[in-house]
Amino acid sequence: NYIKVVSFGNIPKTAEIFKPAIQMRVQGVKNFQHNMDPEKLKTGAVYAINKLANGLWKDGQVLDYKLSEKAIKLISPDVGEIGRVPAEIAPFLIPLLENDSKNYEFELSNVIAGNTKGASTIGLRVNLLYKGNSPEEAQEAFDEILNDEQASKKAFFYQAPSTTRDVLNEILKFEEKDNGIEAAQKMEKAVNSIVDVLDNPENKNILLIGHCKPDGDTLGCILGLKNSMDMVHPDKHIDCAVDDEVTGLFRHKLPGIDKAVKHPYSQEKINLLTEEIARAEEKGAPEAIINGLKTSLQKATDPELLLDKNQKYDVVVLMDIPTPTRFSAGFKDYIKDAKQAIYIDHHPYKEEEWANAKESTGVDMKNIFNNSLAWVAERVPAACEQAAIIASKLSPKTNPLNPDNTILTMNTDKFDVNKLNAAVAAFVTGIWTDTGGFGRTANLVPEDIVDKHGNHVPVGNRPNFLPEGISKWMMNLTSGAIDKKWMRDNISYDINDEKPDGTIEPTAREKMLEIANNFKYENKSIGLGVVNATYEQMQDVLEIAQQKEPETGFLDVQNSFKYSEVMGDFRASELQNGMSSSSKKSFEEIEGPGPYDEDKIAVFICENERKGELNTEGKRSTSDALRFSFRSVEGTIYAELIASLFNGGGHGGAAGGQIKADGIRLNSPLAIKINGETVRNSEKIYKTLMKNYEIMHDSKLSAAEKALKRTNIELVQDENGEPSMKIIEKLVREIRHNEPIK
Repeated sequence: NYIKVVSFGNIPKTAEIFKPAIQMRVQGVKNFQHNMDPEKLKTGAVYAINKLANGLWKDGQVLDYKLSEKAIKLISPDVGEIGRVPAEIAPFLIPLLENDSKNYEFELSNVIAGNTKGASTIGLRVNLLYKGNSPEEAQEAFDEILNDEQASKKAFFYQAPSTTRDVLNEILKFEEKDNGIEAAQKMEKAVNSIVDVLDNPENKNILLIGHCKPDGDTLGCILGLKNSMDMVHPDKHIDCAVDDEVTGLFRHKLPGIDKAVKHPYSQEKINLLTEEIARAEEKGAPEAIINGLKTSLQKATDPELLLDKNQKYDVVVLMDIPTPTRFSAGFKDYIKDAKQAIYIDHHPYKEEEWANAKESTGVDMKNIFNNSLAWVAERVPAACEQAAIIASKLSPKTNPLNPDNTILTMNTDKFDVNKLNAAVAAFVTGIWTDTGGFGRTANLVPEDIVDKHGNHVPVGNRPNFLPEGISKWMMNLTSGAIDKKWMRDNISYDINDEKPDGTIEPTAREKMLEIANNFKYENKSIGLGVVNATYEQMQDVLEIAQQKEPETGFLDVQNSFKYSEVMGDFRASELQNGMSSSSKKSFEEIEGPGPYDEDKIAVFICENERKGELNTEGKRSTSDALRFSFRSVEGTIYAELIASLFNGGGHGGAAGGQIKADGIRLNSPLAIKINGETVRNSEKIYKTLMKNYEIMHDSKLSAAEKALKRTNIELVQDENGEPSMKIIEKLVREIRHNEPIK
């Protein structure tokens, strides 16, 4: 009780792990691939990076390099030159490499993008590692890069393989720094209480639940924890479920996903699909659409995909569910009958929303917190990191995910290797997708980027929860079965890209891009880009996709727009990347970057529901709806701020929203009401949203106090109003006016 162990910074656990290293983007990659150059494609030649991406590359593959006076060329021994060290970083490294080349080694870290989530240009990241015994000079240079405002935009904090214990320590350390030692102790108690409940031999039946419209993080949480528990507790009955269909980005791709992710039985959904098929056949709807409906009906009635209506669960675990609007009343009876409920999430906790939804969802969140069974860690970039930590602490003696069991992992007869691989694939997929390919180490806020004095905060001093490090460590447990190449090869292609049979018509993906390019809007002067899509346009894409893949759903189409290279261009910095990835112009022909090029805001707006039609949850829509996806640069609050006006929320730089109203369309005029009074002054609207944001993020206030202090602001239909896009544009202008160019 009286001894406290203290460790200092970088005192090495092993000499190898803690030697200086840094990660960076590779510059000039477009010169060594043919993706976007029609002339290169005509030659039929396969360029170096395309060969690398399609070959047997792996994390840690050693690269050669060649020095010139101002540049460092990077060379793969297998395919040749692949790019260069960014110009902002090279001056820091050239003296080191000239004086001590034998002790430095470049290695490939990641092959990213390139037909993954619609990004056409293949990107690369590499590590530079110091291998010698006098690391001070290397560490000083690497620190300089991470401290430099320009160089750090191309650099990343290097992450060595990090155990779940390492990551939990970082989370608790940050919690103590941010909210005090009592908050950290409370969090640690919750983690241990959750593990105790899941390990308890009396809790035989456990249900793991994710959010509707499931993404990689929520699917990774429930699948990863299910496979982990199946390994260490084969006597327990573990189900995992979402009340929605799994999207094409993950369907059939994650090991064991097809029959593992279930949903609650819904006679209403079955009846609606049966009616819809009859209606579609009567009006002569395209065969592809009818087949798609029949596929959905088959899934809704497949016993292998349904939770048992009579099953009673001892424990229900909710994971990565930020708000009741992303939940489903279909789980209410299971939750109500369970002995205990657990909540694990990395979004800002919406206490008031959960309290108001207690009756409809069956979730008594106050009781979950009082029982120390809620673990909310807002700054962690992916809930899968939390789920993996919980999984690694289960039944420690027989758990191959336990950091102490390195010998156990060599004895594969002691556990189900397939379950281990499936658990790791699920966890890493969730981390990968929620961090943009390990690009984010935390849910950063503005003060993590620029401190209160206006000074640039070094990358090394920002919150870092080691998403790549924990993923590397877990992937190493699979002996190569799951690695970064597996991730890139499998978690990709969000919409079908095959020609319809016997036609020269565009593929579903080509049709989506045609619509996105024809119905986009960009304002470089304020750094805003918007993609629009009507309900009918998305139905056209769906019809083409279902000709090849009847399982394709309307949500797949929405995702294809949201993750397309058009949205990617709006988000990407031309100052960083040289040129827009989907542009066919040369760099010289492109209009120069706008003043907010490094601080862009991208928006996708679509008509995602039509009154009387089936929605993505398999219910008949009671009204029309617009759906919004907002993205802003890491460390900003813009996306979350704007989303709060559109009945939504999320993280600072990634958020969504929705408006439901009869007759609502992309061009429908809307007005903003503050405390019931119509307000058209953009400055007042902005200040009200900012004040509400500060109140909602004030950890010292209770939910009741927040409700009293917050100003009511809402969007309503008004013939004298403006379309949503114009409202967003005015709000972004106000943001820029109040957040001047850095």
